[in-house]
Amino acid sequence: MIPSAVAPGRRTAGVEKYLRTALAAVMLALVAMLAAVSTATAHAVLLATDPTDGSTLGTQPGEITLRFNEPVAPVFVRVIGPDGQAVSTPDGVRVIDAVLRLSLSQKLREGGYLVSYRVVSADSHPIGGSFVFAIGTKATTPSRVSDETATRENLWQAAKVLLRLVQNIALMLAAGGALFNLLVLRAGDRVPGLVPMIIGSAVIAILAAVLGVGVQGGLLAAAPPSALFDLQTWRLGASTTVGTATLVQVPALVAVALATVTSAGALAQTVSALGALVAAASLALTGHSAAAGWPAQTALVLHTTAVAYWLGALWPLHTIVRTQSPDKAAILVRRFSTVAVPAVALLIVAGIATTLTRIADPAALIESNYGRILLLKLALVALLLAIAASNRRRVTPALAGGSEKAVAVLVRNIRAELALAGAVLAVTAVLAHTSPPHESVEHDHHEHIHEGAPGYAVVTVSRGRMLFLEATPARAGVNSLTFSLVDAEGRPLTPIELRVVLSLPAAGIEPLVRVPERIAEGRYTLVRLDLPTAGQWSVRVEALISDFEKVIFTTEVPIRQG
Repeated sequence: MIPSAVAPGRRTAGVEKYLRTALAAVMLALVAMLAAVSTATAHAVLLATDPTDGSTLGTQPGEITLRFNEPVAPVFVRVIGPDGQAVSTPDGVRVIDAVLRLSLSQKLREGGYLVSYRVVSADSHPIGGSFVFAIGTKATTPSRVSDETATRENLWQAAKVLLRLVQNIALMLAAGGALFNLLVLRAGDRVPGLVPMIIGSAVIAILAAVLGVGVQGGLLAAAPPSALFDLQTWRLGASTTVGTATLVQVPALVAVALATVTSAGALAQTVSALGALVAAASLALTGHSAAAGWPAQTALVLHTTAVAYWLGALWPLHTIVRTQSPDKAAILVRRFSTVAVPAVALLIVAGIATTLTRIADPAALIESNYGRILLLKLALVALLLAIAASNRRRVTPALAGGSEKAVAVLVRNIRAELALAGAVLAVTAVLAHTSPPHESVEHDHHEHIHEGAPGYAVVTVSRGRMLFLEATPARAGVNSLTFSLVDAEGRPLTPIELRVVLSLPAAGIEPLVRVPERIAEGRYTLVRLDLPTAGQWSVRVEALISDFEKVIFTTEVPIRQG
């Protein structure tokens, strides 16, 4: 139990009764929510569209239909016309079970049209994509899409990372402080400032978590900042795993805060422990682990809990060493270490397990953005571990001997740990919003070969295989893409299956999937491919080599204004 900031004699019986009732209610709510949370990882799949992808129609369709394998909630369905402008659809999207219908009341001119959509599936995961169709025989494709969507998404993404950092720090302090109190402090132990730290951190974490729901909704909708005051934005954010995690985390943190200001005995201790653990574990309900299944989620729960205890204890330890006598401080530091040693071991093992679920090949640690950011985090954690080991082996024994020098050294070391802990949490916030590499993706290098008339060419290497890609004319509109694959010995490579995924995130164009036609051994082509807007298009080529191996090449192709 955390020592109360208010003397027991000054509390009234009514306040005690109220706090006990509130604690019991929160505990029941936590149990109910944990039982209700589902972590299913199945995603919605687009089964069919009308008009079909790549079709040419003689007359204007009355509506656009998207059929999925399960009910979905639309985030947006946009139709871009030949002039690059969005087609007006005042009636909006109608949803009937797993079917989305978008009426086209505006008269459409002949030419090419791109339909870009984003929906939220039943498991709260966003699903996006694009397809094209044409009206008439002279299909001119959209020439430009406003970059306003990309600007908005960048703003929301920056806000989301910042909120995640604030939430991480506050959550670690609140949950870690509560665990420190339960596992380290005994009756009569007092730590100045501990109660305000836990309560204040819990409140900040709650505010950051709740605000994060609105930011998530704004990001999904690529809406203007004013959408934060729109109820629909919050509904959209709440329908995702961010909403699920917040639904669990907020009452857990409320439980921690209430348990901190009450002296309701065993009940307060139970709720405080449960609240701290659930609050830390709730981070596994969203992000990369939520989509990876229960093994990854379990590893992250263990990892986060251990991190919360370790990092959340640093500030209380700093206060103890500065305010307590050396011998008393040494007792509390050793008591902390008794739990910290197995906690750090758990942190390392669970961290390795979590990493393996996201990076299957060590090369991706260097060759992907996610891997490089992860290496930075690991380097910071290694420094933390080195300082912690020095404290345990050298400084704490000297502290127990009453050394004033040891006090100064330990205070300095803990301050260094606090700074490193903040850096680790900042990197973690960025990492949480960086896509991990696919387990079969390997980029050995990208080498630019040719750019300019009549097109663009690039070479990329993955798993020892080479892909030579040519885009002609590499201008907005109709293009041809040619793919040549060779194996490690330089021989033509013909995979069992080849699939190409193109997207232009900066213009809000979701992935466009195409299956190229084989024209020779190891050579494939996509003809009359509509790339509707200029920009740096992302190209992902998935080559199924065998039933057990898939090689994925990723690169970018600059498409100039037509």
